[in-house]
Amino acid sequence: MPKIIFIINKQRIQTLQELRDHFNLFEVLQYYKNGRLIKWLEQIGETEYLKALEQLDITQEDMILNIQLRRILGIQDSSATDFELAGRFNKEGNKTEAIKWYRNAAEQGHADAQYKLGVCYDTGKRISQNKAEAVKWYLKAAEQGHADAQYKLKVCYDTDKGIAMDKTEAIQWYRNVAEQGHADAQYKLGVCYDAGDGISQNKAEAVKWYRKAAEQGYADAQYKLGLISQIGVQNGKNRRKAVEYFTAAAEQGHAGAQYKLGVCYDTGDGIAMDMTEAVKWYRKAAEQGHADAQYTLGEMFQIGVWVGKNRPKAVEYFTAAAKQGHADAQYELGKCYQDGEGVNKDENKAIHWFTLAASEGHSLAKDELKSFYKFSF
Repeated sequence: MPKIIFIINKQRIQTLQELRDHFNLFEVLQYYKNGRLIKWLEQIGETEYLKALEQLDITQEDMILNIQLRRILGIQDSSATDFELAGRFNKEGNKTEAIKWYRNAAEQGHADAQYKLGVCYDTGKRISQNKAEAVKWYLKAAEQGHADAQYKLKVCYDTDKGIAMDKTEAIQWYRNVAEQGHADAQYKLGVCYDAGDGISQNKAEAVKWYRKAAEQGYADAQYKLGLISQIGVQNGKNRRKAVEYFTAAAEQGHAGAQYKLGVCYDTGDGIAMDMTEAVKWYRKAAEQGHADAQYTLGEMFQIGVWVGKNRPKAVEYFTAAAKQGHADAQYELGKCYQDGEGVNKDENKAIHWFTLAASEGHSLAKDELKSFYKFSF
């Protein structure tokens, strides 16, 4: 009889112990189903396992065969194989089988599987959503140093999703993840130091963690450093550096940074004045719903500075900002309706927008209302 060559995970297997060390469910199952596993065991003299293997029902589900094969062959930990199997089922779109195998691996202590199972419970994909179960599995993975699980734990804490944790413990999870290079955790740890949230306020530490995140291209951190450089919270003002940070974040689509960069070009703050660039960045921010950018463009179109005068366009921008609660935009929109500039005159709408602006403390809006109602606010 020709000698059987047994290959597992691209390695030639010559002993039962090597099979145990390199066990791969898919490959071993294939060898079992085509009869080569039994012949190979007979070939290497491991005949004590043959009877048990021959009695297996080959028509059973792979999961059952996996458990029985592991037991017969003396394989104690199949978590890596189970995790690989779960990944294949997940890729094929068979979420039910994927979850089954993630659980098998997770219960054997496989950190990645514990994290994946936590995600399944967290999102409720093909399994009943259960935040407490999600946290349970995140915690098991986090305790093994799984960075994404540690981060998810802190997110669950921040959003009160099934976890009771004091702020000191929550901050420690962020620190663990941040120290492993997770940019979002680095940024959020910076925010905690910046605001003194759950930890003693420390601006220097905040800047340190913002920088680490910014170096990985994290736009929110770049924006924060731009603000800090602009006002000089640490190491004095550095307006050129602020422009660098705003530019880096703006080019990633950060609306706040786009607006701030527009202001820098508008005022020549840290960079040569360039109104074409200013308008470009104001537009980009406004398109993302940034109220200050919308209001600024409204003013430009209203009076025709650096753009052609276009009062209907000004009304459009004022309206967009006003609907977000921007008091100056509400006042200007009220004036447009009062005077019929760029829109049909409408006293009721004028009063509506003046009232909203006045409720935000806008003094000019209050004055306009006095003239309507003849009484003081």
